[in-house]
Amino acid sequence: MPGVFDSFKADFRGLFKTKPDKGFVLGSIVTVSGLAVSLWSFILLLREGSFHFCIVNLIGLSLIVIGHGIRLQARRTLDRFFSVRLKTSADHELVKQGIYRYVRHPAYLGYLIACFGYPLLLSSWYGFFIMLLNIPVIIYRIKIEEEILIKTFGEKYLDYRKFSKKLIPYIY
Repeated sequence: MPGVFDSFKADFRGLFKTKPDKGFVLGSIVTVSGLAVSLWSFILLLREGSFHFCIVNLIGLSLIVIGHGIRLQARRTLDRFFSVRLKTSADHELVKQGIYRYVRHPAYLGYLIACFGYPLLLSSWYGFFIMLLNIPVIIYRIKIEEEILIKTFGEKYLDYRKFSKKLIPYIY
């Protein structure tokens, strides 16, 4: 898919241009730890011969696909305004269409959904509990991001907050 991978490469290169925020660093540590523990648990299950693909694994696979689909849709909707860094640009526009009609931070929603899917796919309850630590990290990042967006867009962003949810459509 041209364009999609170009966006990932640009984000990866952009990681090293500025100092990462605490939320990004903590989220990365939690996610890598959760994946490592999940993978280790899975390897142990395979070595013991006790892994059997079941509904929990299928749910995990579904969550991974759904989460990455939501995140990809968020990236595509934001297009050039998407960044893994918490920042806005001089020509930044407030995006309220597409998936952003329902939720202000769909990339984070997709990220969390996918994070919960990996340990379920790999049958790791330890990994799942580690991944739960991403929730406060994401809430922290949303708080900082919303402060930046209010500073950038002012009343326009405050109006947008009135008819959209923060992370979970129709709920939160």
